[in-house]
Amino acid sequence: MSIASASPSEIWNEETARQIPFILDRPGRKQKDQQQQQQQQHLFFTTSSTTRGDDQSSSTILKLHNPQTREVFERISVDDIIGVQLEIAMDLSNAFDDSDDKKQRRERDEKAHKGQEEMETLEQSMQQHLMEGKDKDKEDAQMPMMPSSSSSSSAYLHIYAYPQASPKRGLFQKLCTNNDESECTNNMSGTASHPPRHRHAHHLKIKLATNSNSNATGDFDFANARVLIQSIRQLANIDLKPHSKRYLVVVNPFSGTKLGRKVYDNTVKIMLEEAGIDHDVLITERAGHATDRMLEQNQSNNDDGTSVRDVSEYDAIIAIGGDGILAEVLHGLKKRSDYDALMRKINFGIIGCGSCNGLAASILHAKKEKYGRLESTFVICKGKWSNMDLSVYQTATNESLYTSFLTYTWGMISDIDIESEILRSLGEFRIDVWAIWRWINLRTYKGTFSYLPVPTNTFNKNDVGADDDANSNIENTKANIQPRMPQIKSDELPSGWITFEAEFLILWASHVTHAATKTMHSPDSTLDDGIFKVLIVRRPCSKFELLKILIGLETGSHVSSPKAEFIDCVAFRLDPISSGSFSNVDGEVVEPGRIQAYVQPSAIRFFS
Repeated sequence: MSIASASPSEIWNEETARQIPFILDRPGRKQKDQQQQQQQQHLFFTTSSTTRGDDQSSSTILKLHNPQTREVFERISVDDIIGVQLEIAMDLSNAFDDSDDKKQRRERDEKAHKGQEEMETLEQSMQQHLMEGKDKDKEDAQMPMMPSSSSSSSAYLHIYAYPQASPKRGLFQKLCTNNDESECTNNMSGTASHPPRHRHAHHLKIKLATNSNSNATGDFDFANARVLIQSIRQLANIDLKPHSKRYLVVVNPFSGTKLGRKVYDNTVKIMLEEAGIDHDVLITERAGHATDRMLEQNQSNNDDGTSVRDVSEYDAIIAIGGDGILAEVLHGLKKRSDYDALMRKINFGIIGCGSCNGLAASILHAKKEKYGRLESTFVICKGKWSNMDLSVYQTATNESLYTSFLTYTWGMISDIDIESEILRSLGEFRIDVWAIWRWINLRTYKGTFSYLPVPTNTFNKNDVGADDDANSNIENTKANIQPRMPQIKSDELPSGWITFEAEFLILWASHVTHAATKTMHSPDSTLDDGIFKVLIVRRPCSKFELLKILIGLETGSHVSSPKAEFIDCVAFRLDPISSGSFSNVDGEVVEPGRIQAYVQPSAIRFFS
């Protein structure tokens, strides 16, 4: 049975959970109360289901409770869990007296060192047994033994969770809802009536109580603990085998406000370790460094002598920086002979540390998550992925090809994006400053726009298939399923295309919702709908109407303006007539003049 198809009741074994007691350590307890607490406060896990939001979706709550008193000590939504780990800890503090002489202290240190090594070996072996998911009864006799050098040891279960912050409430509400199950459900992903909130760390560390009736290793019921851990992982829909995958994290420390390295050290690295995801990191030192790293490796070594893994050995590539660092990664992969195979194998993730961070914002918006670097890392650690569209652009100047994952702009928006580079130190605020300047000094851009409307049926080779002659210069990565494109230097268009000439103010083609964290220019786009949504504003349009559209871009309210037109298409061509604007693909200027593009549906896999 697959995880996705199994119901919580099929995954969770309540009978097994009742056999695994835990102790919730409470700092500040007097020593004389410890024994009483261990005797009376044996806690057990259980689950309950609840509904939330306008869509009445169901979620599972993991509860740590005392079945005798019915007191609940912790509630965690499984949707917020990114990792579950077991820790074996040794305590030698009571084995030796502080008055020991030098020889005794040396023997104590040697014994402690030996015990620590044995404990680390035990923990590694235990993790392997607990996570492999083999038949419990066959493995009970094979469970590793406690090290003989340890005078005492403890086993701890760590649950790493990142719930959304609770809504702001008054003191009376807090007192009334301390034990309310809604306290947990209110922290889940956003809905129409409950906008998403930022996530925060809320981890649980609990001691596994001794079980003298168990046949398992020593005094701890590790065999049943394995079943419990696997059940929690299945409920949380995270990887059942930690450390079985390896990611490559690419950090651009120079993007935007130059926080990439800090975000990696303080957030990403920690959360990947909590999720049990092994990774290597590349801190880029120059432009094009990420592109070079993506190329096929020939047994090269790092500065410390360790070998450099080829990109094909990784399960995912995570970009930390602006949208440009992901563009570098894709540019390097495109040069590889195994590009198509890698795009079917590798998942991608992005954590925005640049000026605009449009893709990161679009992914989090699709997940109904509040925009933030921790939230982007959370989505990656959960491990769910979905297909996302790419697009291919071709220019007439030198017939170059560009792969895009965001937007194409020409006219006012492109001028704002490119010309505001002189204010890059202001971060995303530079866009607002230059938008005011460009609105005051308004330009008009004359051009001819042609597009292929979305076909009424699904793509097929007969009505929107590739034309071998017309597409001789465009790489086809979708098994010959793409819109019929004209030759870039030919004025003749295939049948079905629509053409019009206009004086444009804005021309903005996209297959994502956000071009920046505060710019929701295409709210109806989805990541894998296989179409462009082209926003067009053309003359006549008053400055007042244009200002309302520009202000509405932050929330998406501009779609209600009669001057904001949206054209759905699978391919388009632009022939600029007037000069003075930039041809802008994903924030990078390409050759001026004629440009055409088509969508590559579901061409890349992103954590989302």
